Parts: sequence; structure tokens; C-alpha cells
Amino acid sequence: MLLSHQMTNPARSAAPLFSFTCNHHAQPTYIDGVLTPGAACDCAERATAEQPATMLHFAAIVRKATELLLPKAYASDLIVHDHAELATRPVSEPFIWAVRAEGTYISGRHASEAKALETVDGPEWKVFRWDGARLVRVRT
Repeated sequence: MLLSHQMTNPARSAAPLFSFTCNHHAQPTYIDGVLTPGAACDCAERATAEQPATMLHFAAIVRKATELLLPKAYASDLIVHDHAELATRPVSEPFIWAVRAEGTYISGRHASEAKALETVDGPEWKVFRWDGARLVRVRT
């Protein structure tokens, strides 16, 4: 995987709970504790271009999370759990993905879209639909 993450102890550091590191330059994309997409290089663009075709859906949610500077906590939701879930799905399969400061949500393989949207109902969620080719915002 091109992107790695770093976890920090909030009691010891003002740095974010995670950052993405570009393996091309080994530079974190945050400055002074603030996640700054693209600050060190074009990490998200490279990840998208070099992600295997079977994981383009994962590259899309990583780009969006980086753009939104979310999640602030529970980065493993994105890096571990969402990655593992999408690794089992064909890229053409639609799903609902949502992110908030406290983590992410990805709809189950057999969950209805209506049920998934009900699960992430609330102002704290940024909700998107992967339509099989691109990530589309459903609501903010």
C-alpha cells in the first residue's frame, strides 16, 4: 500500500492522530501538527495513479478523508477496516461511505442504501456514495 499512517498519543503531542506519508518522498503531509494535503508532495494524486485498479474505491476515500482532514480519531477505521472491507469487493460495487471526526462508516455488502443512510444520520457525518467509478457526495 502506498499510504501508511502514524498514530500519536494525544496526551504527549499536539500532532494529529494520523497522517498520511508518501512512500515516494517519505514526507508526512502535515505541517506544525495540522494535516495539510499535498504539502509535502502530490501524495493523493500518486496514490490514485498507482493504486491497483482493484483498489480505486479505497484510493478515492483516502483522497476524500485527506481533503476533509478527517477522521481526527480512530484513523484505523479508514486505514485498516475500510481498506480490509474494500479489498473484498469489486471496484464496480456501489457502497455508502461516511466520515466524521470520530471515525468512518462503510455500508455492509448486503445493506440497503436507505438503511446505510439511516445509520449515518446526523450533522457530524459527511456522507458519500461510491457509484462504481467515483465518490459522490450525498450530504454534508
